[in-house]
Amino acid sequence: LPLVWKPIPRDVRNGFEVTEAARYGEARVGDRTFRLLFLERQGTGIPGLLHTDRGTGKFDPKAGAVRGRASSGSDKLSITFEGVDGGGFEHRVQLVYVPEQVAARVVLDRHRFGRVRIGGAERGLFLFDADGDGSYNGLKDRWVLLRMDRNRRLSGTRFWSDTFLLREPYIPFRVDGKTYMVEDVSATGDRARVRVGVPTIPMEKVLNRRYAEVDRRYKEIFDREEERFLTRWKFDTRRAMIGRAREWNSRMTLDEAKAAAKKAGKPLLVHFYTESTIWSYRYERYTFRDKSIDALLSKFLLVKIDAGKDLVRSYETLGVARWPAIVPLTPGGNTVRFPLFVRNEKGETAELDSEIAIVGWQRPREFEINLKRVLDAME
Repeated sequence: LPLVWKPIPRDVRNGFEVTEAARYGEARVGDRTFRLLFLERQGTGIPGLLHTDRGTGKFDPKAGAVRGRASSGSDKLSITFEGVDGGGFEHRVQLVYVPEQVAARVVLDRHRFGRVRIGGAERGLFLFDADGDGSYNGLKDRWVLLRMDRNRRLSGTRFWSDTFLLREPYIPFRVDGKTYMVEDVSATGDRARVRVGVPTIPMEKVLNRRYAEVDRRYKEIFDREEERFLTRWKFDTRRAMIGRAREWNSRMTLDEAKAAAKKAGKPLLVHFYTESTIWSYRYERYTFRDKSIDALLSKFLLVKIDAGKDLVRSYETLGVARWPAIVPLTPGGNTVRFPLFVRNEKGETAELDSEIAIVGWQRPREFEINLKRVLDAME
């Protein structure tokens, strides 16, 4: 499909979270016009999610991003919407941001692939040059380990629908009940070590670098969007704000947090988030800096857990499956049921009778109501 880039029409924006990184294009095929919307993968600045009307003239936001095969030139993009073959890899699209334009490249253009046998099972290891600098061992590069079936073809390709499984170097990954690490990746991508078990390198240093980069990236986004965002969500600008949000402990497991809360005799708030979920970081920017919210947060032990790196999936024990999610627990480590107040972007409100978590982002006013309800339910 030869693609012509155009401004994003108003009707296409409906139902989508459209940021400055988004791109829109149209392609004429026979008597049909295919419309393509590339949305930013949340918080990355990369238009990495592709939606299309498939020539019907109408977008369905609930349909989710599509999969397809792509090739690119300097000024056009070609895409075919195909199913996944037995290997499942060559029909997948990776979108990369190029200054002044958006380009889509077949993932095979910038990857290295090898097979490794672990405990009698063969697996396929892909290394990705995610930042396009020609090397495969940078902080922004990625890897993934896939199963191989008896015919030595890739299986388990469902991971492509979840970008969280494209792992950072030296970040452990749990699959099939085992923890894997990819270490000692060479710059050329022709050598890497796969380790099974507990990481042997100092994770603190790696994670600190990673989180500092993520914080910097989101700060740039929020600095650009703040005025427009506050207007869009009808913030009450009369509410007092503090300069910096209260710190949440990000180095505890759920069990460690429960033990600390019990020892301190304080209730616990656990914020489950991921790096890719921009709404998690909007809590810190727009909600936790509210002075009234900060006063309420002082009554809790505050812990945040990166669900994308939670090897034991502790969120599952609390019945949480979407992010951001803020779960209150008693000093004894038990969940609390409380009536949840919600308000959407249009100002529509609802009362949910008995919930154990605040799922999704909330403005200060709504979040304040719910924190007070949580405290009342604990009395």
